[in-house]
Amino acid sequence: MSYTSKTKISIWDKEDAPPPSNRLTVLWRQYVDNDKPNFISMPQQVDLRAEGLRSKYLSWIYDLGVTEIDGKKITNHMYIRENLSYWWMASIAQKYNIYGASPINDAIKVIALERILIEKEVTDVLFSSSNHNLSVCLSHLCKDLGILFIWNRETKNRAGKSLLLNIKAQFPRGFRAFLSLSKYLLKQLTSNKGCKSIVPANEGEVTLIDVLVHLGMDTSRSGCFKSNYWTVLVDKLTEWKIKTNWIHLFFPHPEVASIGIAQDYIKQFNRAERNQQHHVLLDSKFSFTVLKKGVRDYLKLSKIRFSRQELDKVRPAGSVVKLWSLFDEEWRDSIYGPKAIHNCLVLALFEELFTEWPIQKLGIYLLENQPWEIALAYAWRMAGHGRLIGSAHSTVRIWDLRYQYDHRTYENSIGSGFAQPDYLAVNGPVASKNILSSGYPMNRVIEVEALRYLHLLNTKKKQLVANTFARPLRVLICGDFTVHTNRRLIGWLELAAPTLPQDTTYTFKPHPAYPFDLSNFAYLRNVTTTCESPLSELLNSCDVLYTSNITSASVDSYCAGIPVIQMLDGNSYNMSPLQGLDNIAFASSPSELTRHLTSIPKRSCTNPIDFFYLDNALPRWLGIINKMD
Repeated sequence: MSYTSKTKISIWDKEDAPPPSNRLTVLWRQYVDNDKPNFISMPQQVDLRAEGLRSKYLSWIYDLGVTEIDGKKITNHMYIRENLSYWWMASIAQKYNIYGASPINDAIKVIALERILIEKEVTDVLFSSSNHNLSVCLSHLCKDLGILFIWNRETKNRAGKSLLLNIKAQFPRGFRAFLSLSKYLLKQLTSNKGCKSIVPANEGEVTLIDVLVHLGMDTSRSGCFKSNYWTVLVDKLTEWKIKTNWIHLFFPHPEVASIGIAQDYIKQFNRAERNQQHHVLLDSKFSFTVLKKGVRDYLKLSKIRFSRQELDKVRPAGSVVKLWSLFDEEWRDSIYGPKAIHNCLVLALFEELFTEWPIQKLGIYLLENQPWEIALAYAWRMAGHGRLIGSAHSTVRIWDLRYQYDHRTYENSIGSGFAQPDYLAVNGPVASKNILSSGYPMNRVIEVEALRYLHLLNTKKKQLVANTFARPLRVLICGDFTVHTNRRLIGWLELAAPTLPQDTTYTFKPHPAYPFDLSNFAYLRNVTTTCESPLSELLNSCDVLYTSNITSASVDSYCAGIPVIQMLDGNSYNMSPLQGLDNIAFASSPSELTRHLTSIPKRSCTNPIDFFYLDNALPRWLGIINKMD
């Protein structure tokens, strides 16, 4: 069937199979096999035009920020300090698109869809979905293109949310922010264990900032600070006789479930490290002054109002798409809801801490473009401290927009209220390439060793030869950080497993901060769950890694010469850190996963490229330290 003119299409925004139709079917959240000419997959369309779509979206974000309303740019309307605009702390500028529910994923697909509607000369669109915001966006697009739009409204599945969360969502954002603040105050009152050693006494001039998660395995036993983020750098700094100060942000997770437990860890670290390291929990700086400043800033934000009509006027270059309806709710949550009061408190905490902090020559933090990092950069600079480096500690994917801005953001940063680090540290050639491709200034990019991947130096690179398996196939599964993705990941494997030899073994390693229960997958044979075993150890005893397409563990496997199969999640598009490299298999369906798994014994590994800078002596990190002056 040919669809070249006067086409009617059906857009299917669900994960199950669409009903038979004489229309051209556009799958919004699914990939599709190439032998189905009556279907178009929007995730595949995004993959085909990734660079152009990424550039167009980043350009729209920039244009939105500099749009003038009542004679002032939006960024200027949102100043909460003389040199700080809250715009950069709000969700729209954070660009957190690496989870399936992000409205950014729909926005990218809508931009790609516009081209299809024009090229196919579409006359009417039937949209089957429960997504109200997406329906509004598509209806505006069709209206502007002269296309009939019909919304076949599906029932929204609320099974993933608890009754309490659904009830809380009905309250006004200001009331929810007040509840969140009250909860935080209660935790502060009940968890204050006298951890008052805020000002360093060790005369250190280097400060490192992170979130108190991903601690080393023996941290609880030894009492010493061990981090899977900083790995050997912690001991190297001591070896280099560098006295350091450490600021940790509290984030609740099973290992550190409360502020009180976090404070206990801080006390242990300071006792064990004596005068070489000084550790501080940022929340320990909480005071009435912090509360007053945080509430004042929140009230200032609550007065900011932009009409949807004004924001709808800003459209991607050369497009008629109105994207704002996709972002309105998330935007309001980030400037009026609990996230806003939290961000304001974090800013006040950093300001109070750095005002008392001895002048530091160098600051290094884990960079993910979270709101607290903008607050940190502003407070650090205003307190008169030295160079500040944001370290991209994991992989930098082509589609990880947190690390990317339109090039004009850097060219016109003066007066924009954007608090940035002086330098961005990248851990390998691939990260450097992806950072620079989005327009990041080359003179502000520095190279460092990949601390989280130094174990690859000890990993034996496998050279698999076709038809040499004299033992059962061993499959390693690395979990994701979302429950939905884990369910799909394991569900697909459960469907594929019966086609594999019965003696195939499976090892499941959940995400360190997000455990996942396999008890509901009874048909998956010979499966073992391990949380404690290091990934490097597991890779030495597996034949193939199966994981989601965003998980960085795939890079470990690739660098070790082990075949990688990554599940493509149609809720987004291909966000793999290995995108574009050889010997990587992507599965868009359970049947495709089956084909990839059954072919593993017949595949040979190619030599991986140099993905990271690896050297246990850390000469690049030492060079940064030596340039403090």
